[in-house]
Amino acid sequence: MKDANEILAMAVSGEEVAAARSVDGDEARFDVPNFDAAVKAYEDGTGSVEEICLARGKYRSIWNREKLAKVLSLAGWEIAGGVNGTRWEDGDWLRVVARRVKTPIPKLPMTEVQALMSMPRIAWTDTMGATHLACAKLGIDFVKGVGVFWGQVLQRMMEQICADEKRKYILTIDYDSIFDAEDIVRMWQIMEQNPDVDALFPLQIGRDREHCLLSMVDGDGKRMTRVEATEFRRQVIPCETGHFGLTFIRTDALRRMAKPWFLGVPNAEGGWTGEKTDDDIYFWKRFAESGNRLCVTPRVRIGHLQLIVTWPGEDLRTIHQYVTKYQDDGRPAECKNF
Repeated sequence: MKDANEILAMAVSGEEVAAARSVDGDEARFDVPNFDAAVKAYEDGTGSVEEICLARGKYRSIWNREKLAKVLSLAGWEIAGGVNGTRWEDGDWLRVVARRVKTPIPKLPMTEVQALMSMPRIAWTDTMGATHLACAKLGIDFVKGVGVFWGQVLQRMMEQICADEKRKYILTIDYDSIFDAEDIVRMWQIMEQNPDVDALFPLQIGRDREHCLLSMVDGDGKRMTRVEATEFRRQVIPCETGHFGLTFIRTDALRRMAKPWFLGVPNAEGGWTGEKTDDDIYFWKRFAESGNRLCVTPRVRIGHLQLIVTWPGEDLRTIHQYVTKYQDDGRPAECKNF
């Protein structure tokens, strides 16, 4: 598809790029030789490296998953999935289907959005400052609820908002998230671009951990434990569970849900360890059971406030330690008293 090639060529400073075959008006299929496969063939001593790299001179640049994903993103395209499914096709060729991204502009004030927060009596002032600054800038109404049973507080506020027909979206905010107005606008734009998405959350790292707050399943419904980074070049990715750190939820989706929306369920022995279900996970399971679709957008990434312990190490270098790590293991070995 000529126009797709021209867009991609501009994104890589005039390089002649892959041939693209039209799928429909706003989608195109991109077929490029896979340089990573050529490297593997060279290491293994199998196959024709030059054939894989340049397809007998048909292509004048080399490609791998990372480069193709970045170039498409820069050119205003998003990866919709593989040609024969939702995953990349690896091998001697990379084959993906991409679609053009049309970005709507929000009308201010954003009265169709209602922001809310379930919070304790004492909060992070940085998050509260970010919340009020962003909501004031965009003209978004904000309400908070205080209580020890955060799920009950959140459901009561959601029910009140759903009773107002002019509210199209609920924006949930955690009391320890860090974000700005641009994050909210980008989330709104993606929801407008994807009417089949009923709830959308950004990438956020969990407290005291090194991974994002989400879970995904494969085509067989099995929990995924590893996902390639290039999979996150898409605008939206279906998820099994998410978080409420800065999450857009359609009020129509909530109206479809049976109650209760939040409920803690103990394990088979009646305890609260192991195979228990927390309130938030219960919500997302009930959300899916009601026919709603949850997605994460890698296009928006927000911060997560947390306490850490900072120690002076050898040569006075700084050592950071999660509070839970300190509680479980004590101070770092090199920081123990003589």
